[in-house]
Amino acid sequence: MSTATSASVSIAPPLPASLATCLAERSLGDPIEATVLAGGIINLTRRIRTSRGASLVVKQCRSAPHDFFPCEAEGLAALHIPDGWRVPDVLHVDHECLILEDLGEGHERSADYWEVLARSWAGLHQRRASRFGYQVDNYYGVILQDNQWREDGYAFSLPHLLGMIEHACDLDEVVPWTRRLLARFA
Repeated sequence: MSTATSASVSIAPPLPASLATCLAERSLGDPIEATVLAGGIINLTRRIRTSRGASLVVKQCRSAPHDFFPCEAEGLAALHIPDGWRVPDVLHVDHECLILEDLGEGHERSADYWEVLARSWAGLHQRRASRFGYQVDNYYGVILQDNQWREDGYAFSLPHLLGMIEHACDLDEVVPWTRRLLARFA
């Protein structure tokens, strides 16, 4: 199998064993090429091409929490809404990896790209609920996100945002300011 990468040197973990099972169950052939995809900072993400012409995406992270990929798979399923964004189907998930349908390499943006994007974004956010949160906690990057149900959208969103800033920065001047602001919403 050849490995193409945008970096000059790549020391990548081997493809997960569950990939072979996933390919065999779907009669997709053997992996013949793995290309590292750019854009993420948490996972190693590769496009896998197979001997039967199939293409899929494999996300791996050696240091991911045990429930990291199952949480992402559940989140992707929740984003499947009518007239919403095109969300990849999950082909396999376990604690080591997430194997997804490949949505392609992208294409030239049409003249109405931004309008279509805005309408899809608005459609996603027009889903109404009596409270804010989610049925399970999940991750923002590798930071565990508390999704406890709350009546107030600001009380739900602001602590998450500020907590992520605090986690990312961990600066002496940011932490006390963040905590004072969070205390206002407690």
